[in-house]
Amino acid sequence: MKQKALKFITIVLLLALAASAGVLMLRKHADTGPDGKPTYMSDVICYVQAADRMMHGQNIYWFSPGEQTGYVYPPFYAFVNIALTPLSPVAVDVFWYAINIFALVGTIRLAYYLLTRERFSKLPYIEQCLYAGGSILLTLRYLVRGFQDANVSMLLLFLIILGLVWTE
Repeated sequence: MKQKALKFITIVLLLALAASAGVLMLRKHADTGPDGKPTYMSDVICYVQAADRMMHGQNIYWFSPGEQTGYVYPPFYAFVNIALTPLSPVAVDVFWYAINIFALVGTIRLAYYLLTRERFSKLPYIEQCLYAGGSILLTLRYLVRGFQDANVSMLLLFLIILGLVWTE
């Protein structure tokens, strides 16, 4: 019974920490434009803007001659992000943050399996916490930067490790 209560408390604390960190990081994406209206800018917003430009038959790399959009990925990635175009910028940022959290958890679990051929969930709870916490602690600088900029790196890492596991 104590083990279940400890797991529940840990999960609640981790969710609260992730939500608090998310609010702090996502606030950096919001600003006020010269006209007084709120503006939002992050990597994922740039991806969605490129997708919107693609849907309307516009150049995804250039606004006008000499003015780049900031989008540097292949056109297929803009196409993939078309599904996010109906969402508001804030909703896109929150959704992307949640996707990155799931990708981080999945990456830790899959990487453990890839290295040991054992399921992460079969470990004793304290070892799960130590491995996951240690992994996060050792890469914290990069994780914070990736989450703060709302870029695609965590999702790509997850997909690469997933591909390695699936090709065995």
